Amino acid sequence: NGKLLKLTHSKIEFFSVVIDGLFTAVKNFYRFKSAKKEMKNSLPYLTSKLFWYKKFNKKYEDKY
Repeated sequence: NGKLLKLTHSKIEFFSVVIDGLFTAVKNFYRFKSAKKEMKNSLPYLTSKLFWYKKFNKKYEDKY
């Protein structure tokens, strides 16, 4: 009887570790996604985009 109890306990431990790992992975994935979204909306990203856009337009205007 003690053997069976030990087995189920180790199984429960194993499953809790697996579930914990999955939960952490999902959490990190969503955190990464939201961080990426925030990065896109951040000012440095926008200013660098604007900078490159202006640079490109200037080159384009110089051509014609």
